[in-house]
Amino acid sequence: MQLLIVAATLATGALADEPELVLTFRVRPGVKPETLRQLAELAEPTRVTIESPTTVQKLLRENYGNSIPAIEELVARYNNGTTKATVVGPGKKKREFVLPAAPVWRFEEKAFVGRSANTLQEVLLKMGVAGPKTRSKLEQVNNTTIEKLEELSAGQDFKLPYALPLVSFRVRKEHLQDAKKIVETIRKSDPAVQSATVARPMKVIGSWLDGAQALPGCAIAGPTPTSEPPVVSKPLLATLPSVSVIVAVLDSGIPIDDTRFHLWTNPHEQVGDDDHDGNHLGGDVYGYDFVNKTGFPADDLKEFHGTHVAGIATQRVADLATQQEIDKHVQLLALKVVDKYENIMPAAVGSAIWYASNRKARVVNMSFSGEFDFGIMSDMRNAADLLFVVAAGNAHDGSGPWDVDDQPIYPAKHTADMPNILAVAAADRLPGRACFSNYGKTRIDLAAPGMSINSTVGGNATERMSGSSQAAPLVSYVAALLSTSLNTPVEIKNRIIDTVDVLQDLKGQVASDGILNAEKALMFRTDVVQKSGRLIAGRITDPLTIRTGDGQTFPIREVRKIVPNYDTDLAKAFRVTVDSDGARRTFATSLSFDHVTIQTPAGIQTIPVYEIRDIVPVAQLH
Repeated sequence: MQLLIVAATLATGALADEPELVLTFRVRPGVKPETLRQLAELAEPTRVTIESPTTVQKLLRENYGNSIPAIEELVARYNNGTTKATVVGPGKKKREFVLPAAPVWRFEEKAFVGRSANTLQEVLLKMGVAGPKTRSKLEQVNNTTIEKLEELSAGQDFKLPYALPLVSFRVRKEHLQDAKKIVETIRKSDPAVQSATVARPMKVIGSWLDGAQALPGCAIAGPTPTSEPPVVSKPLLATLPSVSVIVAVLDSGIPIDDTRFHLWTNPHEQVGDDDHDGNHLGGDVYGYDFVNKTGFPADDLKEFHGTHVAGIATQRVADLATQQEIDKHVQLLALKVVDKYENIMPAAVGSAIWYASNRKARVVNMSFSGEFDFGIMSDMRNAADLLFVVAAGNAHDGSGPWDVDDQPIYPAKHTADMPNILAVAAADRLPGRACFSNYGKTRIDLAAPGMSINSTVGGNATERMSGSSQAAPLVSYVAALLSTSLNTPVEIKNRIIDTVDVLQDLKGQVASDGILNAEKALMFRTDVVQKSGRLIAGRITDPLTIRTGDGQTFPIREVRKIVPNYDTDLAKAFRVTVDSDGARRTFATSLSFDHVTIQTPAGIQTIPVYEIRDIVPVAQLH
């Protein structure tokens, strides 16, 4: 029997012994020892892997996220005047540490600047923060740092004050009831605590087996219907520029030894634990595991969630010739942010975002969701150079799918006010919204095929999975191809939305009322007229000015989309999107013309308006 896996947002408790809350915080130098003691008491016990020789700086930098008790012990010993401390390592071996001659929370760390043009980004990478607002971030740490940086030239070393990045850990079971109260007290009593949140964790969008469980929110009997993934023809792929774009997959990992994948490779790093490129991340040849702090971002979830998502993002089940053409344009960057409980660790996400930004990725796929943002939205907002394609989430907790406009799901909630987020619902084969998929008239941008999508899993095999987890990487795939020619996340996002197929069954379900059309999106060099499913590419010669029923006029090059509005009111028969006077707006209206003439390589075609499903002019013909 063929297995079908359905992706959906899981409730907490995926494993019997799983803690139900995650604490995420950020502190500044000068934090009180009592604060650290209280935070350590909340943390789920862990053991630190120590290799000698190791300094406290390295311990903090590489192990802080999962070694709060050990760090607190070192700090307490130092504050009591002890110059040495012992920590239990692998195999219960004890390792001795000689503490530095400066306060642990105020030591200075040497940062190497390799390229003067990227000085700020290089420094932020060392500090665990990144984004375009670099000046303000650095000034928060030390207002003299900017002056130092302005005097540097390429290749110089300098010292900067240690700044603690975002830290996450699971809360001990015995503190599940009082954790929020303790954290609130800590926040009020210690000004060095910049932020602290206790909440149910975000989850990787999990799975059900076909036949074992009903699809959540659905009433489907028999075999699950299959929705078709977007098709991009080899001839169209061949027209794209010879540019290779990096897609970062923030998920449960990708098997880096799986030869089916075309992975980004770090030319300055080597496999192993040692750091060769100076970014303090040992062995990050193909990406990084920010949960376990290793250079091997392997997918260890039983359903191979990250592997499946990665395969969709680069169409690994297409024919070999198509895969080879895709590989000319897209590389995968594996960034593991999921722990063994299928929890998304917010600190890992924050680190993965700045890593993707520093590696010049263009698209980030996030097939996970939750009811709290844990501060990662600020990292996404600051990384304005990245387009984040995020899943809408699915029915869970035994309930039906959510209207994200009313019941916020992160990170999809912010697509309406953050131009670098594109939120994706799952569509079925009808096509309409898949019965299990979350939706939102303003908070979800579009739908994409998400029912029974075939893709890669472990063991060189493939499986069919369903969910918004599968819909999002289909959009990431198209976004990556568009990134070969379009410059900004906003341009890519608008192009994808402008070229959706508007469907009556999706009206009011997603903001665009439409489903992804990959082929149409990539015809960005010409005008496109869609007639009964056929895409006609060329140059619109008539009309050159669009006149609406309410007396507005727009040059054809300011119009981005004209589509039937499926409204019984003839005065609102069409929906028009324009970029005019520096602003984008969409409105319903009637039209004063009854046909469109388009010059194509095969000749001139005149198409009556009543036969047209979509008109997508471009701002400038190529």
